[in-house]
Amino acid sequence: GRTLDGRDMIGKRAFRRLLSFAGVSFALFTLFALAMPRLAAGGDLANARLLIAGSQLTVAPESQTVPFDTPTIVETHLTGYDASRGTLPRDLRVLADFTGPEVDGVLVLETVPNQPFRIPRLRLQGEYRLDNIRLMQGDDLLEYAQPRSAGVLVTQVLITRVTSRALTLDEIRSYGIVVNDDSFQAFNFTFAFAVAGETVNYNMPVIYTGPGKDPVVYWPGLTGFDGPPGRSSSARFQPPRMAPFQLKLEAEAGDTSNGGCLDAEGDCIKGDFIPIPGVIMFPTDVSLLHQFFSVMLLAQNGAPAGDRLEIHDLTARVTLPPGLRQARTEPPTPLGVPVPVRVPGPDGQLGTADDLTFLIAQATGQAEVLVEGLREGTHIVQFDLEGTIRGLADGEVRRVTGQARGAVMVRDPTLNVTITHPDVVRTDEEYNLLLTVTNTGNTPANLLKIKLPLEKLSGVEVVGVNEKSVTILPGDAELVEFRLRSKRTGRVVASAARSSSQIIPTFELTVGVGENGIPLSPTSIILPRAADSLPPDLLRSSLNLVGLGFSLATAPPSLLRADLPRVSRSMVDTRVYQLAQAGRHTTFGDSLFDSIAQLTAEWTGVRDADWEWDLLRRTTSKGARVGASLGAVFAAEAAATSPKAAFDRFVKTTGYLPVMEGALATGSGVTLEIASRTGGQRVRGGGGDALRLRELPFADLYVLGEGAQMAVLGVPEAGGYQARLRASAAVSAGLHLLVPGANGALRMVRWENVSLSSGGTAAVEFRAADSSFVLMVDTDGDGTADDQIPGSTQTLQRRAFQAIAAVLNTEVDPTGHVVDVLFSTDIDLGSLSPADPRHFTIPGKVSNGGWVQAEEDALARTANPIENPFEGMRNTRIVRVVFNNPLSPYTPQNLTVATVKNPLGEQVVSTTVPVRIGPDAQPGTLVEGKVYGPDGRPVPFAEVELREGDPCLFCEEGCR
Repeated sequence: GRTLDGRDMIGKRAFRRLLSFAGVSFALFTLFALAMPRLAAGGDLANARLLIAGSQLTVAPESQTVPFDTPTIVETHLTGYDASRGTLPRDLRVLADFTGPEVDGVLVLETVPNQPFRIPRLRLQGEYRLDNIRLMQGDDLLEYAQPRSAGVLVTQVLITRVTSRALTLDEIRSYGIVVNDDSFQAFNFTFAFAVAGETVNYNMPVIYTGPGKDPVVYWPGLTGFDGPPGRSSSARFQPPRMAPFQLKLEAEAGDTSNGGCLDAEGDCIKGDFIPIPGVIMFPTDVSLLHQFFSVMLLAQNGAPAGDRLEIHDLTARVTLPPGLRQARTEPPTPLGVPVPVRVPGPDGQLGTADDLTFLIAQATGQAEVLVEGLREGTHIVQFDLEGTIRGLADGEVRRVTGQARGAVMVRDPTLNVTITHPDVVRTDEEYNLLLTVTNTGNTPANLLKIKLPLEKLSGVEVVGVNEKSVTILPGDAELVEFRLRSKRTGRVVASAARSSSQIIPTFELTVGVGENGIPLSPTSIILPRAADSLPPDLLRSSLNLVGLGFSLATAPPSLLRADLPRVSRSMVDTRVYQLAQAGRHTTFGDSLFDSIAQLTAEWTGVRDADWEWDLLRRTTSKGARVGASLGAVFAAEAAATSPKAAFDRFVKTTGYLPVMEGALATGSGVTLEIASRTGGQRVRGGGGDALRLRELPFADLYVLGEGAQMAVLGVPEAGGYQARLRASAAVSAGLHLLVPGANGALRMVRWENVSLSSGGTAAVEFRAADSSFVLMVDTDGDGTADDQIPGSTQTLQRRAFQAIAAVLNTEVDPTGHVVDVLFSTDIDLGSLSPADPRHFTIPGKVSNGGWVQAEEDALARTANPIENPFEGMRNTRIVRVVFNNPLSPYTPQNLTVATVKNPLGEQVVSTTVPVRIGPDAQPGTLVEGKVYGPDGRPVPFAEVELREGDPCLFCEEGCR
């Protein structure tokens, strides 16, 4: 083949290889001449027709725009071959030369046909290109793709609009925020981000305590986005980390009213409250040594539109720790001079001549600081704000001040420590502190020392040794465990720093949230106590895998080997959240098997089909250990019942999730292998099997004890699969396939008692579109089918949609108004709207109808915010219900659930379940205090009778 300009496109040998797999159909008709003289006369000995079905490699999209620090993909498609003629050769590869501002030279990316190129997270703006996209077999070039190149334009995420409005009391309650003091102000911030040519709106409700108190922020987190559905850039976009703050009026001399409260009796609830909320934003919360990152401050005049209040000459003085260096500011200011907070003028650009120096009502001012990371560790960035406010009723010009603080982690680009710990511990409680140490460099890290300096521990003591050493190969990670004992009750705060050749993690355990509510280190993985209900081996292996993923997510792409996955931080957070929810479901009352079945499906990609996570799970020893731990749970069920019963239960439990496929093989010495009918990729062997193979995307295989193996196919391929059994000895084998039928019905195809000799095989091809299935049995393994057995088909019923448990949540509301209800499947959010108290009923109490909340920030007792990577995520199996009157933890209560639906349209089975007491509500807890007699002196001994009260929260009329 030659191109139009005459150059050789592919060589002859490569062309012959191309014919060997491209679905070539030969029709050879030979006519032999009966008369030899004709041959002598130069006639044809024979003639033939060669019909060639040519293949073509295409890529899409040819160009795309993505926000910075966001991974993306370029799809590859190999078409024109006939899958019925055989599978593609296993040594086919698709290569491309990747270049751009962040890439030093040329980075060769590799994938296989019909799987995408995975473009890593890029933090430098500019145009990146995939050039010379080509199909290779071994070292031979078969063909170039059409088009031959693809472009990726990386742009900064732009905040196009920031607005806020006051929230009503009903709206506050709808977020599940229990407030028993009406001295507060609440706003809903809306941030409009321009992402890849579209606008994504994020709503963030923020509640501030009112005047007369310190400005404390309750931040429930991001509640979702209102961007266009189905757009890939929106789905991948993660908003910057935000830390809310509030400006306050400075009291005048002799004024004790705290910010303009004019009530002579000191009741500040109805006084003049000037709303001046704002946030600081970190586009990235993990930076690298000598990398530059921006910190943006936004402050808004929250007065209603048209109000005469104006904020003038607002400035922000930046304080950086020694580990950070200020490079420049916007607007430009000399080092040490406060940065003006300006409103971009008509040109929309900050730092130009048309900027405004004052904020009218609803206007938002901005200031930006570009910072360089000089030292590893968690660093605090502080803004001290000062300005004046005009337009008050008394005509005075008053001073406004405020402070905003946030944290960023600076880490070494090749070595990373990810810390895993519980969120809250109690006095004298022992717990495990896990550190995943990852080497993303190209050389081994030998005898790396991990140390807990005793002088840097606060409120905690080490049980056992405080120093350990590990050796870590390139691209690998090791899990290091320390045992600690808490000296007090509080939240764990942890950070890691490196000193010379050692990585020295430092930990502080304090009551509350540590120093002034500064967020936890972004390298921390915080698990709720419920995660302890999971098997220890599964928890450890899972955290080791996500720790490795976290390190890869925060490593510079240019330093990673081409074969390492480009996992995103958001996906790591999602997988940790799913792990935590599995523990939460088990704690609520779901069985361990059913909770782990859902977790297995989710980690195999059934909900999101994330290529990078799947590659990490399939190709690392950490992923193999997770597979072995999951398999142990399924094996226990198989031992208690049977492998067939365990497989059927798995199918029923996960049947409400997006369509999956799967297989079960039974028989001592039988090996199960699943292969793609189009690409030939295979899955074989259990997690600890020396012959373990995980070529097939979104697939895994679990050993269910001796003589049984279960395969899970999380994202089924349209071209279908081949299931193959191989016997190592004479056996009566069984094969059971999950091949969903019309409308996602759980269609099971079964073969029982298939006789195989040593070396015998049995194979069947299957896909969802098929209506019949035939098992080709080669009893003795000589390559010739001895029998063809049609499969028997049946349909399983999904797990019944019902309420499993109801738990009184005293952590969210100590007064006992909140009940969390766990369902057996996801619920349809639309079935909760409009709110209907009849969804959830308890005699003598009225509910709000329930809702599925976005995860809130973890709140300490001081109500300061702690960074929560789960904010905005939703567990749609748990509904939070608020009742008008409280539930006593000492009185049995029954909750009835009715008329709720799941996403499949099934209506919940009307169920009455007892309301269990949450782990923090402990009947019989001692009550501490003093009893005073009629003379006003303390009584040395008294008998106190406690009665259930009725504070009547949320009850504004008709309290009983």
